[in-house]
Amino acid sequence: MDTSALQPGSRSPGSGAAASVRFGSLGVTLRRRACIWRASRRALETCTGAQFGLWLARAASVPFIIAGLYTARPLAEAIDAIASMALSTFSVFAVLPALSAAGSAHAAAFERSSGLFVSRGITLSTLRAERWLGVAAWVVVHLLPLALIVLAGCAIAPGGGRALQLTALAAGVSVYTLAFGVGLGALAQLCHKLGQSRGQSLLFGLIIVPELLSPAWPSLPTFSSIYSELLDACLELGVRL
Repeated sequence: MDTSALQPGSRSPGSGAAASVRFGSLGVTLRRRACIWRASRRALETCTGAQFGLWLARAASVPFIIAGLYTARPLAEAIDAIASMALSTFSVFAVLPALSAAGSAHAAAFERSSGLFVSRGITLSTLRAERWLGVAAWVVVHLLPLALIVLAGCAIAPGGGRALQLTALAAGVSVYTLAFGVGLGALAQLCHKLGQSRGQSLLFGLIIVPELLSPAWPSLPTFSSIYSELLDACLELGVRL
């Protein structure tokens, strides 16, 4: 009789098989999530708001890149301000695809491109229920590279010599972009669920109305103030180095 399976610390054959099944199931889940991520983003990219927001962000990145090239050498401390202003500007333009996701444009895009994801086993109802992934993916895929290009402009400035600071800033920018995309996508999803066809107007009101009331009510939390604090915390990583 083989008693090896009864020895302390020994692993039964079934435990290895169970672990393989768990890891295999996790891999399938991650691949399915990635498919939903891509399908939702591609559908959102066909919306007018997302296209307009992307072109505005690209156009706005040019002066920040030029500013980084010309100020990184004489004013190394200005790199943090350039990165902060660039991300703040990009965050404003990210509201445009979020408005498309909160309204009916994103849902209409799902229906037009249904053949691209139905063949992969992703139902239309699944995409509608997780439309926030499209907004988060749009922000990460399109805005993060623009922000990193701005930092690259600072890095290649003659005599910059701030590699450690720029590396830390790049990490902070990545964290902020991901958190901002997830938060904005969740807000768009909530507004669509509550407002349905009027979800776009609801999201616009939630963002704009607190901003208009904040001068008279300074303690009123606004969408921009919340993420401004997150942005400051992320970029502070580079300042401390």
